[in-house]
Amino acid sequence: MTEDLKKTTQNMVNDAVAWLLFQETKEGWQGDVRATSYALQALVACGMGSHEQSVQIGVDYLCTCQDPETSTWSQNDGDTAEALRTLVMCDKSSQDRIITDGLAGLTVLKASGKCIVRSEVGWVHPNLVARALIAIGQNPTELFKPISAFLTGEAGYDVKYTSRTVMVFKEARLEDDPSFKSAEAFLKKSVNNIASMGGEYIGYLIQALVALGNTFEQGMMQKILNYLEKSQHKNGSWEDNVKATAQILIGLAALGFRYTKPSPLNRKNIARVTILSAMVILAIVLYFSLQSFVTTIVNLVGLFVSIVVILEWAYPKIKLRV
Repeated sequence: MTEDLKKTTQNMVNDAVAWLLFQETKEGWQGDVRATSYALQALVACGMGSHEQSVQIGVDYLCTCQDPETSTWSQNDGDTAEALRTLVMCDKSSQDRIITDGLAGLTVLKASGKCIVRSEVGWVHPNLVARALIAIGQNPTELFKPISAFLTGEAGYDVKYTSRTVMVFKEARLEDDPSFKSAEAFLKKSVNNIASMGGEYIGYLIQALVALGNTFEQGMMQKILNYLEKSQHKNGSWEDNVKATAQILIGLAALGFRYTKPSPLNRKNIARVTILSAMVILAIVLYFSLQSFVTTIVNLVGLFVSIVVILEWAYPKIKLRV
């Protein structure tokens, strides 16, 4: 059963990454900073390197949509924090100008008061800001105390924010925080309500549980994976939503799963190519035997369509259309 679930989960990862790749445009994912950041984080977590074309396109988009005046993204602390952390994950140096300027812009967002909702925190998205600072190599000490309220329950428990805070403390290597026990108890209990959660929340939940030391073999984790199998759409996504699909992929990557590119030499493609090759040969034979103008046009069109279809099956990312 465990081996079957591993194979199923691997297939889920492959299908979800394929869907995610197909959603990318020259403007990243949906022309949205947060969606593009999450998608890039998912691709990198699933084993894609910064040299991959899909990663480069997303990185280029993030670089071009940084505000030249404020050096922020959307003048939003959450978007700016996630863009910065993503660029570092995609091998931008913390000394690169886009990172240093972005960090300065992030600081101004706090000082300006535009993103302040709780004076003791100073940010709308304190967890995201803390994770960005850690990724860049900064110490977000001032944020540890206020966001720990999401671990203790002082600020109320919430799957997304409690999970994010768990990851902040783990990434900062604050391993002995006593608040982890109560936060973990809440997160484990939340698994029973998995069907009522959105995909993005489920992704964060998996990531936090793994960060707390939980593994694939545990029944609790397998319960989540079985639910994900049932709720994954046929196109490979969850909810037809980039953010939800990306966060779930990051969670599955935390469990040790990586994207494996489908081989163009699989059984189905060999059968398809064989049939199409026969069609091409037949078209050539008819062309030389009949030599009529109409036949020539028909066969040339058929040859063109066959080549396009073969290329799409072998290399789906090129997105050819006829």
